[in-house]
Amino acid sequence: MRPTAKFWVLIGIAYALLIGGAVWGLVAARGWAISTLDNSAEQENWAKWQEDTQAKQDDLQIPESRRGHTSAEPPALILLRDYFASLVTTTVILGTFLFAFFVFVARGASRSGGTPTS
Repeated sequence: MRPTAKFWVLIGIAYALLIGGAVWGLVAARGWAISTLDNSAEQENWAKWQEDTQAKQDDLQIPESRRGHTSAEPPALILLRDYFASLVTTTVILGTFLFAFFVFVARGASRSGGTPTS
């Protein structure tokens, strides 16, 4: 059974909703991160957290320790502000491949008819 034009229109709408929703979510997260994390109070909170974490790690007296954070800004802010274009590009590419794989599998499952032979 060949897919009809209606099938491909529905697939196109589902794809547009999926990718559009993902990009909208990233844009909303970016707006939240910039409005919430890009101020001096949050940067002071981040610096305090870094100091507290380093102090806890120093108290453990273990031979190996993790490298501390060196950024003066929270990682979420840096990711969503400085690397936003690459984040959106990666999301669209991975979302496209996953959606195409899902359509491939769903079409294959719907095309196999009959009972299996043994």
